[in-house]
Amino acid sequence: MSRRAVVAAPVAASAAALVPAVAREPGLPWVTPLPSQVVHEGYGVCQHVNFQTTVYQHQAEVMERYGQMAIAQMRSMYPPKLRSFSAAIAGARQYGVKWNAIVATMATGRSEIEQKIAHMAANNPEVIGSVEGVNEPNEGSGWVGPCLDRQRWIHDAVRSHPELDHVTILGPSMHDVRLAASGGAHWKQLADAGIADYMDVCSVHNYPAASVPDAKRAERVQMVYDAFGDGYPIKFSEWGYTNSLGGTRGSRVGGARPISKDAAASYDCQAVLDFANHGWQVMRYEFLDDPDPTNRVTESNYGLWEVQSVAGDPDTTWTPKPVVKPLTAMLRALRDPGGPYTTTPRQLRVDAPSDVRSCVTQKRDGSTTLWLWRHVLTWDPRTERSLSPGPVTARIERPRRTSTVEVGPMPVALPLEAATP
Repeated sequence: MSRRAVVAAPVAASAAALVPAVAREPGLPWVTPLPSQVVHEGYGVCQHVNFQTTVYQHQAEVMERYGQMAIAQMRSMYPPKLRSFSAAIAGARQYGVKWNAIVATMATGRSEIEQKIAHMAANNPEVIGSVEGVNEPNEGSGWVGPCLDRQRWIHDAVRSHPELDHVTILGPSMHDVRLAASGGAHWKQLADAGIADYMDVCSVHNYPAASVPDAKRAERVQMVYDAFGDGYPIKFSEWGYTNSLGGTRGSRVGGARPISKDAAASYDCQAVLDFANHGWQVMRYEFLDDPDPTNRVTESNYGLWEVQSVAGDPDTTWTPKPVVKPLTAMLRALRDPGGPYTTTPRQLRVDAPSDVRSCVTQKRDGSTTLWLWRHVLTWDPRTERSLSPGPVTARIERPRRTSTVEVGPMPVALPLEAATP
């Protein structure tokens, strides 16, 4: 079995000058950990505050569960005139959830956009983390100009309010399948129209089609880079899995490839760390299923929670899927509230099979964690059967200590010694 050293984050050339006076071991590489809070804040989940007749009418209960799971961000339309809005805002404020707000469709006029953004600035600027352009406008022909107009209106409105100076302006997000069919041309059309002047970050949708978390991602990223330049900032505003495995394939509604709830659990947890390793935030689509007794509708089964009834008591009709427990534990372990901080490089080497990936995180008190997982399939999309890749052994070398750990698809956390002051 081939083996290689796995290091989560490269060390800058000047990193050695930042290292405190700790014991050094010649030959062990220096690794710069990611700030734990940055990793925590980089993961969010989509929901629908504007869906008044679906299960999302229960906004107090939705936000309570965001808090229980330590989810840092939510993505939704921003509908201040709807009855569930106040509960969503109150919950976001109570649980420290930042709102990735969508304020326009292709039919929204300038005055309505300006009114919504003025409402944010006047009433709850601290809740807003980002404002996003039109969701999936790339359908048919003639969409580029109207999409650009709305992006400019959003940009100008946000930047006109000093209370929103902290807010990131996201561009519009392309429909994943239509973008792929165009070979990335939709991004080029917007770039040529000058949309980069009106956004800070490119908003990308990437559904991995029941495969590993980074499936198709490199191609989507390259499409952005081809249009806007290498290294252009990206946020993945939709990513996730549907569990619509009921009936035969021909009887299902929607074309997305499904995956079982159990098989998807490790992929979801891997995504928190894997996207962070690249400096990208990711928004899981979505928080709740719609009731679907036959389990055949693609769009009804993307949730982290199963739902049996729209009107029923959430405490008895909402059931967490297998991912909720390990994802919650991971997000709680990563959470480290407070201002920005700089991490301290550590000496570390991981010797493991080539499919083992890693992420090193550090809290502001210096406590450091090595996360390891196997980047392997847990599901066969073709046969629709779970796979059972067993664990492998990883050898971890640190100054004055060597240890081993068994690593499978579900990330494992290995606490490292706190940095010596």
